[in-house]
Amino acid sequence: MLSVATAIIVTRVSSSQDMNSVVSFQLFSQRKVMLVSASIMGAIGLVPGMPNFAFLSFSALLFFIAFRDKFIKPTVVEVVDEVEEAPLANKELNWNEIKSLDIIALDIGFRLIPLLDVDQGGKLVEQIRSTRRKLSQELGFLIHTVHVRDNLDIPPNGYKIYLLGVPEGEGIIYADKLLAIDSGSVTTKIQGIETKDPAFNMDAVWIEHGQKDHAKSIGYTVVDPNTVILTHLSQIINSSAHHLFGYQEAQQLLDGLSTEAPKLVEDLIPKLIPLATFVKVLQNLLEEKISIRNIRTIAETLADQAQHTQDADTLTAAVRISLKRHITQDAMGLHDELVAMTIDNDLEQLLLQSLSSNQESGGIGIEPDFAERLFSSITDVFKQQESFGHSPVLLVSPALRKWLAKLIAHSIPGLRVLAYNEISENKKIKIIASIGNELKRKGVGNQAAA
Repeated sequence: MLSVATAIIVTRVSSSQDMNSVVSFQLFSQRKVMLVSASIMGAIGLVPGMPNFAFLSFSALLFFIAFRDKFIKPTVVEVVDEVEEAPLANKELNWNEIKSLDIIALDIGFRLIPLLDVDQGGKLVEQIRSTRRKLSQELGFLIHTVHVRDNLDIPPNGYKIYLLGVPEGEGIIYADKLLAIDSGSVTTKIQGIETKDPAFNMDAVWIEHGQKDHAKSIGYTVVDPNTVILTHLSQIINSSAHHLFGYQEAQQLLDGLSTEAPKLVEDLIPKLIPLATFVKVLQNLLEEKISIRNIRTIAETLADQAQHTQDADTLTAAVRISLKRHITQDAMGLHDELVAMTIDNDLEQLLLQSLSSNQESGGIGIEPDFAERLFSSITDVFKQQESFGHSPVLLVSPALRKWLAKLIAHSIPGLRVLAYNEISENKKIKIIASIGNELKRKGVGNQAAA
């Protein structure tokens, strides 16, 4: 009996029928089994001293079951096994299996999920949507959707920001605390978890909510965890906007412009310049933090200048001049005058000569020691003015602007390099320093001439 029961249970595993049907089928479906069982029961019933009637009765019943199809039309119980369709190992690959990269993605650790969950008061998703809307208005093109995902491969309190599949920034935050950021004016430290602001790498401390008022009173800027993520996300998108802008975005801008200036769009592309050149000019502007919102002025300037040149850099310089009102106002901020540094005339002439003699290489040929001293001098003045609440720009010759901007972008982030002809005529300019006098006193200028 134990063997029979075990066999029934084992063979039941893959069956979709109920137990009664399965037992009936396995015990009584085969005639040979019934005949053998009936013969054994009949033989035992003939042994003297055994309960003959009972065994002979069971023997007769089993004989009847074995030959029941002779008397009764059989009812066949069909057992259909559930067979899961096995994956096709030899299935051909197709393009649907190649997943495209998310343009912008935000991965968060599992402890930060409450920031997303509306039922728990999470507002991060809606705030990201508002941030996208604000950045789109400022930059002049639609920022791609930010895909937010939980990721068990990063720290529980961590987050990571991706652009085109490449991690661009990350940080550790505490969902139940506030971040107190030291902007440079704090003299008394506050107790908490010391860290760095992820967006701008400033000293900061994670504090409890009850310490908020005290932190503000001693000079800290206090923000919530959502603001930390949003500020970091905005900073990355702003600094990488030229990577997010491509042919599709350019075409959408042209489609929008064609509704108000159809003739301009019709004559501009591809009659005057190809779409590739148009895209490159806009990317150049975005790379130097210039909004492309005024797309009509940009298109009109390109239509005018395309008759003289097809070079994207030269066209970009022309567009910058046409946008000088915007560029000047953006550099001034809320101040009533533009605070600026200039380069000493003699030093500027040396740099122009170096640029002229290195036209084939496409850059300025200067000695490393001279470049280090030049950037050190500019950095000192820039940081000094920042401490006074100013954001000075560096005014240079139009011929030098592009090359100095590229060099300074890596060594002094945040410093704008503008050409003289990019300043609006009706704005006041305050010159606070002339770079080069100190270098000449040390005799470094001769190295640039070499």
